[in-house]
Amino acid sequence: MDNMEGRETRFRIDPADLCEPETYVSFIANINEVQSAGIGVALANSEVYDSFEGLYQVANINDLYPLLEHDSVAVRVYAYLAIVLKDSTLRESAWGKMKGKKELVRTFFACKRDEKPVDIVINDWIVY
Repeated sequence: MDNMEGRETRFRIDPADLCEPETYVSFIANINEVQSAGIGVALANSEVYDSFEGLYQVANINDLYPLLEHDSVAVRVYAYLAIVLKDSTLRESAWGKMKGKKELVRTFFACKRDEKPVDIVINDWIVY
């Protein structure tokens, strides 16, 4: 069974406050870092993660697929994750279209900043 199936998603963004997908993509691309929901010693809310949640909520699969070839590696990671969360049967198809699978992406999970290959970050996210 896919680890993503059956997960309950609780969004921090009120549906009344949602923006267009391009707004979230632009913000993520500007920071260009994959972050957990809570970052830093105090586990403060991550605006990047909030943007991922917003993108997930407003973008459909057709909006997300072109983002797998975006210039920002973080946008590509979040687009892939959003696709798989929306429909886990698209995992292989999305992976086949994603560019830069071995490219390094900056990460910020809890208190730790790092750089890891895209495929490792995605695998860690989906498994845990």
